Amino acid sequence: MAQKAELVDRIKSLQRTDENAKQAWWSYCEEQHNGVKDPNRHDEYTLSNFLSSYESGGCGKGGGYTPSRPQQRTPTSRFAPAPTYQSRIPAAVPRLTPSARPVMAAPTPLNPMAEVVKVGQRTSPNWRAAWQTFCAAYGNAVNDPTKHPENFLRQFIDFVGETALRELELSGAAVEAPPTKRPRFETPVAEYGDEQKAALVEKIKVMQRSDPTARESWWSYCDLTNKGIRDPNRHQTSSLEQFLSEQGQL
Repeated sequence: MAQKAELVDRIKSLQRTDENAKQAWWSYCEEQHNGVKDPNRHDEYTLSNFLSSYESGGCGKGGGYTPSRPQQRTPTSRFAPAPTYQSRIPAAVPRLTPSARPVMAAPTPLNPMAEVVKVGQRTSPNWRAAWQTFCAAYGNAVNDPTKHPENFLRQFIDFVGETALRELELSGAAVEAPPTKRPRFETPVAEYGDEQKAALVEKIKVMQRSDPTARESWWSYCDLTNKGIRDPNRHQTSSLEQFLSEQGQL
């Protein structure tokens, strides 16, 4: 091993200091050893053979290399010599052309519903807690949105929207968007600023907050008499009085 290290150092030194020696070594490697130019990857015989040939003038700048004897030694015994590291080096792999290179498959796009849930988890602690509770109750406690079908995600988003709408209606903040064109016979929106009406509106709001049964009754009344509009402010005074009278609150 010490002798090989000395031969490696000699060849490296020749390559650094003598351009002709470097070209001769490269030609020797190309013609005899599959282009492997690292001296450490050759055995002692190969290194010694090159140095002997170069020092005796057997190879020169730009020229080919003519070995003084065959590279493969004939074994003198019935046992073949152990293969050297050089013999296990595969041939150079040809570079792939652009047409022969493997095409990477495009990543699968994320389900838009799953992306909505993920954004909610990142931006709202309340949303994240609601999602985890929903999954614990109906989704086997699996919190990863990408592992649920689109229908499950849609149900959660609709549930959150419905819950938010109910809270807004209870507070009187929900206002339905008017249609693009109102029919002439539609009941006009009740006037604002009437003290009598304001007292009736507040009474109905208090009933909704304190009594779930009364709230359901108000919603049913709105569906039957005012096209489902649940904001008391958008009812006429007579409509509010009629509801309260039916509930025995007037």
